[in-house]
Amino acid sequence: MDDLALKLGHIRIGWVNCGREEAASCYRCWSPDHMAARCKSPDRTELCYRFGHKGHQAKDYKGKPACVLCPERGADNYRHASTSSSCPLARKITQARR
Repeated sequence: MDDLALKLGHIRIGWVNCGREEAASCYRCWSPDHMAARCKSPDRTELCYRFGHKGHQAKDYKGKPACVLCPERGADNYRHASTSSSCPLARKITQARR
């Protein structure tokens, strides 16, 4: 049963599909490839995670999201929040860990 759950990526418990927990990312710079204790990247804790600017919160931001990590690493697709699971950079790093 455990091997099947790993292959599927989720398991059904009652009415709920439970997925695997994604790997944690750095809360300081939002990068998915390290933790805050080893972070040497810019501190983004005061920025909006949807657009990367200071002075507003994500819930108040109405524009299109823009990932701050993808352009830094040369990715073209950056129309997602920096902490989104749909970030291609985060997916690539998460898959490499498996």
